[in-house]
Amino acid sequence: MKVIIAMLAVVGLAFGGALAASDPVFKVPSNPDQSLTSTNLNLSTERFLRAYFAEDLEQRRFAEMYLAGILDASEGVQWCSYSRALPHILEEMAISSLQEAMQKRPQDRAARAIVSKIQSTFPCER
Repeated sequence: MKVIIAMLAVVGLAFGGALAASDPVFKVPSNPDQSLTSTNLNLSTERFLRAYFAEDLEQRRFAEMYLAGILDASEGVQWCSYSRALPHILEEMAISSLQEAMQKRPQDRAARAIVSKIQSTFPCER
């Protein structure tokens, strides 16, 4: 576990100041029953990675749930299936693809980069 945390810290540092910014990416509503708001949709690659590698645990959890929503909504439609890949493998693939996209297109939507990578690796065979 310590090795994984250290690796995440090193990767997070590799992206420099953009990902280390202290402004929260996800807006936290005052009412906990409204955790998903329109300001938390259509995240860019840069904003998603900033939240994913944030020291703020709440921001990290929002990013993880955002990723889970992308994977869940696209599974069986754009890629197949959880029976072919464990969730932690999918997460690693998604983060890796976003880190690559960050170098070329940091303002592109994170969801598109994630789905594109997973879809090309686990296409639905019909």
